[in-house]
Amino acid sequence: MVTRIGVGTYLTLEDVIRVSRNYEEVKLSNDALNAMERSRKVLEELIHGNVRIYGVNTGLGDLYSVTVNPEDVAKYSLEMLIDHSTGVGDYAPDDWVRATMLIRAHQLSLGGYSGIRSIVVERLVDFLNMRITPLIPKYGSVGASGDLAPLAHMALTLLGKGFVKYQAGCCRALKPLNWLGLMS
Repeated sequence: MVTRIGVGTYLTLEDVIRVSRNYEEVKLSNDALNAMERSRKVLEELIHGNVRIYGVNTGLGDLYSVTVNPEDVAKYSLEMLIDHSTGVGDYAPDDWVRATMLIRAHQLSLGGYSGIRSIVVERLVDFLNMRITPLIPKYGSVGASGDLAPLAHMALTLLGKGFVKYQAGCCRALKPLNWLGLMS
């Protein structure tokens, strides 16, 4: 069986369990890829048009009035991830992390409203299907939603930073990405 995510799909608790615990394959719909590409194009046009978008090309919290130049947005995004990867303690169980990855990939792919690059969601799906599991500390978060620190740890592994479980052990995230030809 394959769990499909994206536009027009729904995740059930059973889907999440099959992927997170039983390593069921995940497939991203073509409609989701197309929607994310359209959404990303709109976001990039807004950024290059100097339209202020909170947290994309502005600071967060009290720094909301600070604007980031369009050519510095990618660097700012990476710095924001690093700043928020503040978790501590034991690592979350693999099934928790895999469930988080699936739900986040699904949420980001719905309708293409997030403005995220499709490669980010594709990489989450690759990680799930290749059984690459980010090491995410259980404790420590930032903000009212309480999920920024764990998600920052997860996102950094997609960029080859941080640590993952892969095959029989733990390693720097860059290793399996290079082995599998996922880094460009």
